[in-house]
Amino acid sequence: MGDLWAAELLILLGIMALHYQGKARGPYSEELSAWIPKIVLGQKLTWPADENFAQRLQKGDISFLVQGSTLDDSSTDSHLALSVYYAPQISNAYLDVQMKILTKNKSNKSKNLVNLLKINHNDAKSLVDRLA
Repeated sequence: MGDLWAAELLILLGIMALHYQGKARGPYSEELSAWIPKIVLGQKLTWPADENFAQRLQKGDISFLVQGSTLDDSSTDSHLALSVYYAPQISNAYLDVQMKILTKNKSNKSKNLVNLLKINHNDAKSLVDRLA
């Protein structure tokens, strides 16, 4: 009887593990007692002429993103794509930035520049207000 109970428990745990595999949703907020919502910003940004912008970004300097130039929606040029994990009622926000590159043969390549970079709440609000 004990072996049957253990086998049923293992089967149940296996099913749960398969169900939740790969379902992490980004950062969790203790303040909300929930996952912080991810907002994919619809506007595309050009990247600055500064060659070191990727290093600045990885160090947390996002000033050029908050004030950056946007591209129109029909543009297929290379650009920066942003997602923000943000909720107005919490103090922490996080940023994902991808570099989307249009190659010479018209195919797209992506490169993650930062994932879950902790950013200032006000900067996150500015990005969402301007680019969502």
